Amino acid sequence: MDMRIHFILHVLLLLILIGLITSCNYDQPITVGIRNYIPTENLITFKVNGKEVKTHGWNISRFMGNGVSLNVTSNMHEDKRTLMLNLNGWTPGKYSLQNNIASITYSGYGHYKPDYSNVLNAYNFQDGFFQIENIDTVKGLLNASFYGTVKQNEEVLSITEGKIINGKLSPGIQLY
Repeated sequence: MDMRIHFILHVLLLLILIGLITSCNYDQPITVGIRNYIPTENLITFKVNGKEVKTHGWNISRFMGNGVSLNVTSNMHEDKRTLMLNLNGWTPGKYSLQNNIASITYSGYGHYKPDYSNVLNAYNFQDGFFQIENIDTVKGLLNASFYGTVKQNEEVLSITEGKIINGKLSPGIQLY
């Protein structure tokens, strides 16, 4: 074999090998062979009238409202059943989700949408609680639990066993 062809083949193989190595993403968990794998980072789970919803956080962030507040929105692109909450505060503690008291300390409001694409179909929290177990602004993590009832017209749904496990908290305080 000609020396130039041999050299070109080696260079070509080296470029292919470099391309394969650099295309690997080592930041993603390896899920080969595991069916229905849901990583526990940024996990949000809850039940609606006993039916389980497993998704991840779409937006978990602190923002300037009436002081520093916390927004939690589940990922509507993973599961159309979406939960959206705003809390009047962001420190560990128990926040009431009673309707129309959003401006009181340790309170909040929010709603549940059975299908996020149908923006008019929203159930508002009538009562319940959101418990911030711990929040780490350095590591950007939120762990919490929640439950309550949501209502649209006369239809009432029960939100139970809600958990946020290692929710990914956006850095800083957002200004909307």
